[in-house]
Amino acid sequence: MPSVDEGAAENPDIVMTQNPDTFMQIFLGMTDSMTAIQEGDIQAQGTENMMTYDAIFPPLASGKEILMMEGAPLD
Repeated sequence: MPSVDEGAAENPDIVMTQNPDTFMQIFLGMTDSMTAIQEGDIQAQGTENMMTYDAIFPPLASGKEILMMEGAPLD
């Protein structure tokens, strides 16, 4: 089962850097992870394991509601 950990891992399958806006666009189904990499919005090492990203962070299912955390800014 894929997992997510912040910080350095001993032997990671994939290492990526992205901003919160990119994460939300993927989560909301506005783009996909491969497009984000191709456009430079995600910097990734180990892209041969990119399916791991989609398994860990699947897009929001159609019709689902996003719950905001209390105190989260609404931009």
